Amino acid sequence: MKKYWLLAFAILFTIALTACSEDIPEAKEFQVKHNGQTLTVIPLYDRILDYTSEAKGKKKYEREDLYREKVVQPFQEMAEEKGIDIGSDYFAYFTGITDIDQLEKNTLELLQKQEEVQTLVEEAFMESAELLPGKDKAVFLMPINPDFTFPIEKMEGSTGVTFTEDFMLLQTDPSYAKSAVKNTVAHEYFHSVDMEHQTGRPTVFDSIIMEGKADSFTRIVYPDYTPPWTEPLTTAQKEKVFNELNGKLDSYDFEEYQNLFAGNPSKGIPLWSNYKIGFEIMQGYLASNPEMTPKEWVLTESKDTLENSSYKELLAPKE
Repeated sequence: MKKYWLLAFAILFTIALTACSEDIPEAKEFQVKHNGQTLTVIPLYDRILDYTSEAKGKKKYEREDLYREKVVQPFQEMAEEKGIDIGSDYFAYFTGITDIDQLEKNTLELLQKQEEVQTLVEEAFMESAELLPGKDKAVFLMPINPDFTFPIEKMEGSTGVTFTEDFMLLQTDPSYAKSAVKNTVAHEYFHSVDMEHQTGRPTVFDSIIMEGKADSFTRIVYPDYTPPWTEPLTTAQKEKVFNELNGKLDSYDFEEYQNLFAGNPSKGIPLWSNYKIGFEIMQGYLASNPEMTPKEWVLTESKDTLENSSYKELLAPKE
């Protein structure tokens, strides 16, 4: 009799496991088309779950090797297969994660919400492409690293980065605000179109204006959404930031730019100073040129945005 009970238990256990696995939706790649332009959206949720299922209990170096095998390499192979230029600057966003359990939990939650995320991405792409057409694009979806709480706490659970004119990365936390996700997509989409026209390496000043342009674009697409990085600096803060920028605007030193992004309390440099200055400059430029459309001002040279700007004497790059 005992062996029959064991057999029955084994069957029930197998059924339970099967039922649980059936409750986990499959990550779905999809495309959005608008006026002849295509956005390909590729979730990496399944790859993340492949990683978390094997990473628990492993040592740090083992987890790093496993992450490369289960997440980074499949991502690279998918991009190559689809002819997507991903550049070489993405590695910092594909790193091993300490809190494996939380990563797995968040990924499963995002899989349950993927239809909602899909709708948000579709709407943001179509609304953005309507104002500023560009080439075909691809965006990869990932959960935010739960060890990295900054975008969860400060950016409403949504962040993104654009690496090439082809490739955007959208990272979300299950706690995301819908408006934040759409704003992120519009912001990164603008960067991708902007990159279609860029030549050469951007200076610190170029990078400041690039962010100001992207945030000015999202303000047009979503006028009711005001992210904290577009709030103006105080007069005292501007003075400290300008002192820090003195002689560095033409620099190609990325660390100088990162100091503006991250802030430096010891020097009185606020968080997101690069975004705040860039947005204010672009808002002034667009106020002086109200007839210009995004199709036109995406092509504007950084130095030309200082036309009629109160920042002109302070920030104009040296010729």
